[in-house]
Amino acid sequence: MSFQAGAQKIYFTDTTNNWITRRAGEMGPNGLGTWNFYQYYSSDTLIERNGHFYTEIKSDIGWEKQYFARTLIRDDTAAGLVYIKPLQDTLSGIYRVTDTNEFVYLNYNLNVGDTLIMPLVFWGSGDSISIHVVTEVDSFMSDNTWYKTHKFNAYKGMRGGDTQGYTRYTVYEGVGPDSGPILEPNSINEYGPLILSCFRNKGSINPKFSVFCNALAIEKLDKKVKHFQLYPNPGCDKLTIKGYEKSDKQYSVKISDLQGKVLLETKFKHETVLDVKYFASGIYILQFIAEANVLQFDKLVIQK
Repeated sequence: MSFQAGAQKIYFTDTTNNWITRRAGEMGPNGLGTWNFYQYYSSDTLIERNGHFYTEIKSDIGWEKQYFARTLIRDDTAAGLVYIKPLQDTLSGIYRVTDTNEFVYLNYNLNVGDTLIMPLVFWGSGDSISIHVVTEVDSFMSDNTWYKTHKFNAYKGMRGGDTQGYTRYTVYEGVGPDSGPILEPNSINEYGPLILSCFRNKGSINPKFSVFCNALAIEKLDKKVKHFQLYPNPGCDKLTIKGYEKSDKQYSVKISDLQGKVLLETKFKHETVLDVKYFASGIYILQFIAEANVLQFDKLVIQK
């Protein structure tokens, strides 16, 4: 899908970005699960290494003068690649890396079935690697520009208390991962490492933060049993909604954009046809409601 001209590109290393990391599934002394959050940011100083210019991502907190790990990151926008170069942080008594070479962290050119291989750079991990396979390719729109999304399954080398959070994640082009591969570990031990969860970018993307820190509201869709089917989806001008079971109940459906603005709302019983020809190309959220209870969420894709 081609990009539309005139829209502002979202850069992964934009210095206005803020990253939120979380320690996944940390277990306390009594076996109780807890969550720790740390704020990261990218500095506005470019660092040159081996002929490349990087942005440094570092934590804004420290503990007993032992600062959390730092890394260098750079975008190759033309190639659709993002590189990471871990730093051997001599100031930190906590963090040590075994591989400080640059490696590909994000690749927006991958197709379903392709794999991305990353080194595990934790202290004590030796020359281990992690393997990430693309399971789905989709897209989303921001500022009138289409961006790719890749869903990954890391089937080797990713371990921790929150298994699902480590091994299955989504990467948004120009945005980064939602809960996916480890960007900045504090340490790796019985508590598990810190993982990148999400970030804020100039308000272009407006995530709602929770313990899982999803990057886009669409990732909060509930995967419950569906009561309604909608077609065609993707569509362009008409959308048919039909219940799987006939009922005399009255339902309502709301269609909103990814920022939560309701664009269309109507009531129906068993079946209805909606006029969506004035909707711009993009992804929209549907809510099906009965008696003030949300029965179903769904995704609508408009393609013109």
